[in-house]
Amino acid sequence: MGNCKYCGKPAGFLRSKHAECEEKHQQRELVIQGGRQRIALDILRAIKGSESFDSLEKTITEIEQSSFVPQTERKALLAKGWENSVEQFLEDGILDTTEGKRLTEFKERFALSQSELDRNGALTKTAKAAVLRTFSTV
Repeated sequence: MGNCKYCGKPAGFLRSKHAECEEKHQQRELVIQGGRQRIALDILRAIKGSESFDSLEKTITEIEQSSFVPQTERKALLAKGWENSVEQFLEDGILDTTEGKRLTEFKERFALSQSELDRNGALTKTAKAAVLRTFSTV
């Protein structure tokens, strides 16, 4: 007799889970994924905006609590949001000084390391874009 991997109670002969426990787990996972997506969108909006990032911190905390997103994922979600912003800023081929400043402010506000931001090459792209911007104005 096996125990349910979700609730720990006996699940029956040759079973590892209750159908209802698995369904609850899947529903919760959908809520968590939706929370992650909301955080990503709010980060993108905040970086593209002009306000301080203080309200973003509060919004992320509220989403984490209401959507069961583990707080341990916060740094990774912040870095991913920063990467998404870099990609959007570079769609026109140029990272202007205002965009670069917002990215830097975000990086410093949330204490994101270079390795966290360059996991997928986004930090390198911003450095290259800054160099290109410098040479294009000369």
